[in-house]
Amino acid sequence: MVPYLRPQELETVWNKLESGSCARFLSLAEKNWIALFKAVGRRDAGAMVLLENVQRMDPAPFRFLVASGMVGSLMQGDREGSLRLWNAYRSHLFETRQPDLFFRLLTAESMILH
Repeated sequence: MVPYLRPQELETVWNKLESGSCARFLSLAEKNWIALFKAVGRRDAGAMVLLENVQRMDPAPFRFLVASGMVGSLMQGDREGSLRLWNAYRSHLFETRQPDLFFRLLTAESMILH
């Protein structure tokens, strides 16, 4: 839903998630994911870079986390930060396989010199 709704529309969703009766049962990891989805939904580049203290996780959600961090860095004009994320996590994401097109584009954008 995040790519399809405007930030204002998403606020209703986030408010419901955070104020609902189940919110108190959310783990810290689940709260962190909601914070990341909120940041992406708000197009808040600074808050999208949330990779500190990340423990190993399955590749699919980890790819989203790294991609969000790279996009957030690029949106802030921090190509070096995006490239640092790529260099730090590439082997965990793809091991020896070729990165997918999206990550190749992010990496290329991170290396453009201005």
